[in-house]
Amino acid sequence: MCSFIHPTTASVVVIIYRVFELLYNARHARAFEERAYLKSSLTGLIVIVGLIGFCQSGFGARSEDVDEVEKGSPTQLEDAYPLDDQELDLEGLFRWERVGGRHGYVWSPRIEYGFAPWWQVRASLPFLSGTTATDPPLNRNLQLQLQRSFNSEGLWTPALAVSTEADLPTGPRAHGVDTVFTVQASKTLGTSPALPRVHANVGWMHNAAHTADERRDLYSMVVGYTRLVTSRMMIIADFFRQQQLAAGQTENVLELGLRRALTATAVIAVGAGYGITHDSRDFHLQVGFEYTFR
Repeated sequence: MCSFIHPTTASVVVIIYRVFELLYNARHARAFEERAYLKSSLTGLIVIVGLIGFCQSGFGARSEDVDEVEKGSPTQLEDAYPLDDQELDLEGLFRWERVGGRHGYVWSPRIEYGFAPWWQVRASLPFLSGTTATDPPLNRNLQLQLQRSFNSEGLWTPALAVSTEADLPTGPRAHGVDTVFTVQASKTLGTSPALPRVHANVGWMHNAAHTADERRDLYSMVVGYTRLVTSRMMIIADFFRQQQLAAGQTENVLELGLRRALTATAVIAVGAGYGITHDSRDFHLQVGFEYTFR
């Protein structure tokens, strides 16, 4: 069966078809039917794209940036590998989410720079709109992040990195400087040219200007798997659990994403997420575009 599948074409067709079908049903289905349909659609995507990935056996020259795993492009997962020294990435990210029948939109321009071996800096400025957004209230708050990798992978040991982020109160009605500390780990499985990898992120956020009904400190966890489908396309599957600002609420979300190299320096990413508990978002769709200067 695998010999009849062109992995890249099949993946793109399936994703485009499912996204349009998902959007249509989100507008017209009743709430219960909608959540059931979205769950089955996301499961179908994971199975179909996974089969395509394992059917692919040949790899040519790999695109430089398609196997990068970055938060928001297109899932919450992030790997432990900073950008190459002197590499500069310009990115545009967009997320549409539905929470309890309400809609939220997040647009975020972002710049990343590998300023030294094993070091990376990132700056982003998210713009939030709509009636809901599951991120903390970061509308127009400048986010600055510094990431440092500590080691390369060993035979039995993963690559490890830490990142520190400061969310500056540059947006309307913002108060205090929130801080985020995250540990990232990544490990390649075997020697396949498909680069199958497992990743884990554990994060802590300090909410500097919390109110009486908000948490002062929030914790998050992401575990995921990545694999090249072709030398120019990668699949990402992950699960994340994060505490929300409102005390007593915790979100659990399954995600599936694709990264596709358009040229040697341009990558497009598309992803979807489905909340699996009462406190979670219903679902979200996320897209990103990256351009690299070397």
